[in-house]
Amino acid sequence: MKIPVWSFTLLSTYDRCPRQAEARYITKELPYVENPQAAHGNDVHDEYEGCIKRKGFPVKYPEGLKYFHDIYALPCTELMAEQQLGVTRDWKPTGFFGNDVWGRGKLDVTAILNSTTAILFDWKTGNSAYEDPFELEVQAVLLKAKYPDLQTIKGCYIYLKDDRYGKVYDLSSKIEKTKKTIEEIMNRVNQGLFYANKNALCGWCALTSCKHHKNK
Repeated sequence: MKIPVWSFTLLSTYDRCPRQAEARYITKELPYVENPQAAHGNDVHDEYEGCIKRKGFPVKYPEGLKYFHDIYALPCTELMAEQQLGVTRDWKPTGFFGNDVWGRGKLDVTAILNSTTAILFDWKTGNSAYEDPFELEVQAVLLKAKYPDLQTIKGCYIYLKDDRYGKVYDLSSKIEKTKKTIEEIMNRVNQGLFYANKNALCGWCALTSCKHHKNK
């Protein structure tokens, strides 16, 4: 069994249902299919990435305009969009596609305020009924590996559909705990522990062979 490079999506999928994670990332029984919602989200991310890189505001999706004004008003020494980061097994920085990459992630917006402080923003185009900071926490782990002098890393989601900021999280205080969580999940993946976990999303899962599938 070839162990995949971890990402937030692999980690979160395994946490929700290890069997689904196996089908997506190990056996590839569930190949990735981009639905309309995901396609829209990718389009928005591409547009906003270009906005930051060219220092011009988006035309197709003006709903993010006020958030760009807020971000540009920050006293940044660096402002980066869609930063691709990777880490090795011993939590050292490496290339996103490096030969020694163990985990990787893409950060929507990284605002480095100074050598010790950074803020992460993550665009969300879907609903905001439930908020989980784990994605931001994983991003903070990757950022800390690249910038080890950072002492304070905060982050929040920006919900474009609902036109609001999410809660601001102190991510730096959770880095060691997040590392431990990642290691625990990947140890289970290495051991081949892929049990089916019945959960609220079983009704939308495409793995028809699972005993918890809606048609069973």
